[in-house]
Amino acid sequence: LDRTPPPTLPRRPLGRTESESERAKASADAREGESQPAAAAPTPNPEPQTPRMSSWLTGGSLLRRLVLTPIASVTQRSASSSSSKPKRADLALYGGKRIGSGNSVSFSERKTRRKWFPNVQRKRLWSDCFDCKISLKVTTHVLRCIDLKGGLDNYLAETLDKNLDSQYATELKTAVLEQRRRLALGQEPLPPPWASDPAFAERKRIREEEEAEKRKNCGRE
Repeated sequence: LDRTPPPTLPRRPLGRTESESERAKASADAREGESQPAAAAPTPNPEPQTPRMSSWLTGGSLLRRLVLTPIASVTQRSASSSSSKPKRADLALYGGKRIGSGNSVSFSERKTRRKWFPNVQRKRLWSDCFDCKISLKVTTHVLRCIDLKGGLDNYLAETLDKNLDSQYATELKTAVLEQRRRLALGQEPLPPPWASDPAFAERKRIREEEEAEKRKNCGRE
């Protein structure tokens, strides 16, 4: 038997040949050149676009006109009415009290809109600093606070301006603190707050004239 091996054929390389790799590289370079655009002038940065609202929130939407707008108006009106401050509160001691609003409910549960006004009283309160009584318009809430603090001067001196919530109360507080400072240093005290009021000076002059007229009439008799 002939044991000679058969002739071996030349094997083809597994990878690409040199000619094939060169042609693939040339075609890739051509495609890259075609895909790259020509150099253009630099464009400025575009302005940021605001997000667009949904169509049902736009002005012409039926849902907004019929539902959202009435709800917003009612909420705003109720908030303004519940926190309304009377104009006369700046000339008195309200202690942050406001005009309340709500409903009066009958037995048949019929609701009627109404308001609650602060309970304001005119009182003559003693001031230790000025050694006299001061006529004020105060609420019953402030009267209880004055009793708790131990007097008008302590209430004004220890209460914050935002809790006083009154222009007249803030001015009176400044006068009380200044009077306490002067008394502590032994300086000349300030006159009472009502002494600088022109209306008070006019009433005092009229009262003195009436008293002088009465004494003169009594002397004639």
